Amino acid sequence: MYQQMKILQCIAFLSVVVLLIGCMRESTNPFPSPTLIPQPTASSPVPEPSPRLTITPDTSSRVPAPTSRSNEGLIQPTVTAGDIRVHSWSPDGRWLAYWEFTPSEAEKSFEYPPGTLHFLNVQTGETCQPSQRVGYGYFANPLDWLADGRVLMITDAQQILAGKPCNDDFSNLNSLFPFQIHRIASHSPRHTSFVLVGEEGTLLFDSQSQSTRPVQGGTGITWSPSGKRFSTTTQTGSPDFIANTFAIDLETGKILDNVKWKYPDAEGEWSGPTWLNDEQFVIGNTLDQGPLLVTIGKNAIEIAPQLFNRPVDSTLIAAAQASEGSDMYHIALSDLAENIKGVLLYHSENGEVEELPFQHFGALSPNGLGLIAYDDGYKAWARAVDPLGTRAELFLTQKEHPFPISWSPEGNRTAVHSANEILVFSIPSGDKLKAWTMESESVFPGPWSPNGRFLAAVGDWGPDQRALYVVGVPDK
Repeated sequence: MYQQMKILQCIAFLSVVVLLIGCMRESTNPFPSPTLIPQPTASSPVPEPSPRLTITPDTSSRVPAPTSRSNEGLIQPTVTAGDIRVHSWSPDGRWLAYWEFTPSEAEKSFEYPPGTLHFLNVQTGETCQPSQRVGYGYFANPLDWLADGRVLMITDAQQILAGKPCNDDFSNLNSLFPFQIHRIASHSPRHTSFVLVGEEGTLLFDSQSQSTRPVQGGTGITWSPSGKRFSTTTQTGSPDFIANTFAIDLETGKILDNVKWKYPDAEGEWSGPTWLNDEQFVIGNTLDQGPLLVTIGKNAIEIAPQLFNRPVDSTLIAAAQASEGSDMYHIALSDLAENIKGVLLYHSENGEVEELPFQHFGALSPNGLGLIAYDDGYKAWARAVDPLGTRAELFLTQKEHPFPISWSPEGNRTAVHSANEILVFSIPSGDKLKAWTMESESVFPGPWSPNGRFLAAVGDWGPDQRALYVVGVPDK
């Protein structure tokens, strides 16, 4: 069941949340009783850099124009290899980190080959490899980015290095840490603080003061929107499967709350709760209490009975998002076992609940202003979360499942795959902004650059290779 939950989280590119709740105090419900409002029917309608690579620009993008090739009209790959795994962008949107694998490595993926780390400069179209070998992190992430655009990475020789990509002037940071660090678990929204996990525990690393301090937990790490608070989680494992999620103040390191809940026995690492603001977060699924809404220092709210007037069930999944520019938030409730038909949407501003006319929930937009849902078929719909009763727009109909999707940083655009095409839509209007036809049999969108100007995508390339595409995206 937990595997199903993880699949749903990936499909929606949402972190389905598991919220902290601490000291079990006498519960009070500050939320008004829900009023169920039926929704009207939705409308149809470092070696030396390599030679320059192909980066397909938007007309406004300052990148090299794509080279002339055969199959005119098709977008050509930026890179091809036996396999390609995209990792992340630098905060300034200049560098893309990815791993290439040879065909022989790709054939033996079950052996977890290390691959070769590359950095792509989208301003020049050049790529390079670090002089120190950094293997792909199947179970322990070895790479992240500092706020100034330097890369932070753990080499195969267990050296922790920081420096500019494609420069051979990396600083060794090992002396800053009291024990060996194995993985970079998370970073704050501004890329100034990092949670690092090692042999003897978990550390919070301040990259500006270069100081560390121990913290609880090591999984389920997420940050409040301001970055002033974050959560970590400990898990007991078999036979009890008890999790404790801690809310921690970044400046003081003080534990502000502790939520105890039961999680399913399954593989994979929990992605953590979704923060709505500096005081509240949502845990999207628990075995014993259903989804939870946590307000720091107060009792947790069992979302199903107290907000939706539904009984607690371990199959219920809640996705939540704060609305940009306001104190409002929305919670979408769906059921893996389909005991609840369709999707229910809670509005914090008035405590009302909408019953949306869709078979499956897709995602709340990162800015909290729109949502995507879909039906079997596949038909994908978009609508604004407010006001209640807003008409949904059909924006995509195809035979392939439209997910996973990829949201732009500002949260008002999403990239969707369709066979050998990548489509970009405006959300919540559903307007198509851009379409690229790739020279691949199947292609899927990857991460957007933090400045929203570029999108990475990966697709098949012939019988035994994969292709990386980097394209410039229009603003509107």
